[in-house]
Amino acid sequence: MNTSPRRISRLWRCAPGGCAALGAWLSGPVVAAGAAGADQTGQLEEVVVTAEYREEKLQDTPVAITAITAHDIDQRSFSDSFEVGYTVPNASFRPAQAAFGNTMTAFIRGVGQYDFDFAFEPGVGVYVDDVYQPFTMGTQMDLMDMDRVEVLRGPQGTLFGRGSIGGVVRLISKKAEGTDTGYIDVTPGSYTRMGLRAGYDFELTDN
Repeated sequence: MNTSPRRISRLWRCAPGGCAALGAWLSGPVVAAGAAGADQTGQLEEVVVTAEYREEKLQDTPVAITAITAHDIDQRSFSDSFEVGYTVPNASFRPAQAAFGNTMTAFIRGVGQYDFDFAFEPGVGVYVDDVYQPFTMGTQMDLMDMDRVEVLRGPQGTLFGRGSIGGVVRLISKKAEGTDTGYIDVTPGSYTRMGLRAGYDFELTDN
């Protein structure tokens, strides 16, 4: 169990249509071993993952996997990649010591690496849009505009090769849709925290 403290904050999202106060912790992640969240009509939420390099339903994937969707990230006010570890069973994601920079120490089922070292590959593989990160340095990433985070538990050498004996963390970014919409996030919190994010979705060219 990850017992490291985290800062308490509240998120306000201001869209073109107005502002709405969002409370944190409204919904949990979707776990393969549990039931998916239900909407107002009683229908189960369908989550599609690509853990095996093909699209398939989360519940049909023969892998111990936890998928944290963009909705989960938004509702829980997650901002860094290590924070998803709070919702993943048998996993611990924490920021490394300050001397190692933006480094996430990831352990899945007790397998991982504490410190940064060029001579060793981490026991948990980190992929950003299917690009492998060979070193732990730089793996503590911002979750802005993230579509979902997939955490695969257990050895994944068949599909992901070496460096994944403990498991794999896949960060998948949102794809631009050209909808001409934007957002602004203002996040005040404890310890004099103040965060501001903004994004806009538009087309660069007509083709």
